[in-house]
Amino acid sequence: MTAIKSQGMSKSGLQYIRTSIIFSLCFWAMEAVQDVVTFDRGTFINRLLFPDAKALWMRVLVICVILLFGVVADSLKDRKKEYQWRAILRSEWGIFCIGLVFSAVYWFIESIRYTYIYGSGNFLEMVFAPAAHILWVRLMAVFFLVLFALFIQINANALRQEERALQIEQLRLEDLLKSKSFELREARTLIRRLQQEIERRKRLETENAKIQNQLIKAQKVEAIGVVAGGIAHDFNNLMTAVLGVSTLAMKEVPADGPLYRDIREIYDAARRAADLTRQLLLLGSDHPMKFGAICLNKTIQQLEKMLQSLVGEDIRLKYDLDENTGMVQGDRGTLEQTLINLVVNGRDALPQGGEITVRTRNVRLKESRRPPGTGQVTNRFVCLSVTDTGSGIPKEIRDKIFDPFFSTKPQGTGTGLGLSVVNRIMKKHHGWIEVESIPGRNTVFSVFLPLIATHTEKQECGRKECLNQGFGKRILLVEDEDRVREFTRRALDKNGYTVITANCAEEAEQIFQQDPDGFDLLFTDVVLPDKNGVDLVLDLKASCPELNVLLCSGHSDSKSQCAKIEKYGFPFLKKPFELNELLRGVQQVI
Repeated sequence: MTAIKSQGMSKSGLQYIRTSIIFSLCFWAMEAVQDVVTFDRGTFINRLLFPDAKALWMRVLVICVILLFGVVADSLKDRKKEYQWRAILRSEWGIFCIGLVFSAVYWFIESIRYTYIYGSGNFLEMVFAPAAHILWVRLMAVFFLVLFALFIQINANALRQEERALQIEQLRLEDLLKSKSFELREARTLIRRLQQEIERRKRLETENAKIQNQLIKAQKVEAIGVVAGGIAHDFNNLMTAVLGVSTLAMKEVPADGPLYRDIREIYDAARRAADLTRQLLLLGSDHPMKFGAICLNKTIQQLEKMLQSLVGEDIRLKYDLDENTGMVQGDRGTLEQTLINLVVNGRDALPQGGEITVRTRNVRLKESRRPPGTGQVTNRFVCLSVTDTGSGIPKEIRDKIFDPFFSTKPQGTGTGLGLSVVNRIMKKHHGWIEVESIPGRNTVFSVFLPLIATHTEKQECGRKECLNQGFGKRILLVEDEDRVREFTRRALDKNGYTVITANCAEEAEQIFQQDPDGFDLLFTDVVLPDKNGVDLVLDLKASCPELNVLLCSGHSDSKSQCAKIEKYGFPFLKKPFELNELLRGVQQVI
């Protein structure tokens, strides 16, 4: 806008100078006409081009005044000199008044010229009463000067209005720019927020996709657990019958005979099948824990073949088991799962093959060495460690390896649940897990469990129990599986119990109502075709509160009614069970 105003003022200034020159030439011509017409001084061309000295001086003087007026008018539009003419410019007719002043000055100069140069009368007459022809010439010159001043004034007013409009426009544009600048800042802020939101949503989408993949993997694991739990009941019933009948058969034949060895092979195969079923059930999330005294060395030895099949032929599996390792209080199934998870984790760290070492030992730890929250008063622990010769774990991610779904394995090769499950199992056993790793050399995972019995005490605990006879005590056996019901009846009959059998809850209720006080024990399966075993026990105990009960089941999920059994404190025997386990469970209840 400043450039526009400067350009407009420059053009108006040139226009004033050109106009001054035009008015000066007109005055020069009028003077030549006056000399010829009024004073009869030669021809027009001669007086126009070759005036005498006196006429030339006066003409130059007047022309200088006219040019000076044009320069002054031009200077009035120069912003650098505007402060000099501020008082004049306050009036819209300031320049016109200046034109009138210049006209009066011209009038007096003309009077002086006629009086003292041409000798035509006195000064006052030339000022106030000039001759007609002199008055006409003066009026013409004054007319030109006043007309010139009016022209300049009109242009100045137009320029002033234009400048005022430009100033208003400039202020409006400045306000608009300020508002646009503010809007631009808001837009930039909004854009930054949108970028942050887009980045956040991208992160959420990435995390969501990752979680969905992990959920799919977890659902696959859960599905396997559901399938395993679905077949567990029937399979465990079969294994209960095979284990029970083979045990009864081994008692009937000589131990050194070939038939005994064959039956023993059947028994061992059934035992391994039962162990395999239990290991499959570890994949289910609802696997109930049954705590008891466990020897880790024996548990590891029973899993040797399975562990070797898991790691493959290119990995060497070594065992360093201390014979004096004591016993721990725990759930056999979940401790087996702990060992399997640690070995599988070591296998995944050895894609090119290597060595995994499983080691057990007794340790003494100070209280400061134990992590907070273990709640143990003893300083004696059994340590189970699994060492692999892999590339190690970087220090910056060691604190994250026990988080659920955290995995350093390539996508699609791991669920990220193995170590988190181990950590959870250890907390339920009042123990903990530690990791030591040397990058490029090895990784050692160590679990610590409270020691409950030394090696000597373990040998005492392992002595064969002498189970008492039943002495005719009556047992109401409720089992819908024929093979299990027949084995249980035979086993209890041979050990002095009187067994009355029923294949459903309705039949059991009918038998019990005939002689409510005639039974010393109600031994029932939890899952029955017509009624839940726990509900059957509650109904019968309502009429006979002193009735002893023992429940059993081959299910590991919600069908086993673990919550209800724990709530009422009913004794429970898990299938498949052997002869000694059956007799021991019945004897403890009765």
